[in-house]
Amino acid sequence: MNKKSGGQRIINAPSEDLKSLQSALSKLLLDCIDEINNAKYPKSQSFSPKMRSPKVADHTAEILKIKIPNSEVKQPSLSHGFVRKRSIITNAMMHIGKKNVLNIDLENFFDSFNFGRVQGFFIKNKNFQLNPIIATMIAQIACYDKKLPQGSPCSPVITNLITHSLDIRLASLAKKYKCTYSRYADDITFSTRKSLFPSQIMREES
Repeated sequence: MNKKSGGQRIINAPSEDLKSLQSALSKLLLDCIDEINNAKYPKSQSFSPKMRSPKVADHTAEILKIKIPNSEVKQPSLSHGFVRKRSIITNAMMHIGKKNVLNIDLENFFDSFNFGRVQGFFIKNKNFQLNPIIATMIAQIACYDKKLPQGSPCSPVITNLITHSLDIRLASLAKKYKCTYSRYADDITFSTRKSLFPSQIMREES
């Protein structure tokens, strides 16, 4: 598959049986994320969205009415790829009206999540702390050739879980220098209303 930045992207498509199992795992993990976020952010618009009635009975129209400020109360998810009630549209909405937008494409994103990293996350993360046998089984379902494959229904959800701490650190950095941060899978975006990006975020070198 051709990449937008050039070159080829390798897609490892699972068999139908494995795809069905990975899809079920993806749904289960999304349910877990909803439960975690609901406990942390009970007033979040993700769970009680304040929306005007759309003029057309269209799901997309409802999503577009959700306010997307850079706030924990109204925006617990900094990732918009493969996240419920988030999309490429809500990701773009984060950066509307900004003077400068910086987009970074992370190279070999899924390949950087190996079997041990997936297994270790579900054992050590305070929201899961699974029995090592269960964590190993999840990693076995999710991984191919000892890493998360591009093309698996559960790879994006697992990478969102693992990179959440990175999202928080980058969002804090962005807020410190009056920028906005969001991520859509392997695409990271910073934006600012300033004429120039703060050098702490991005600078050009001759």
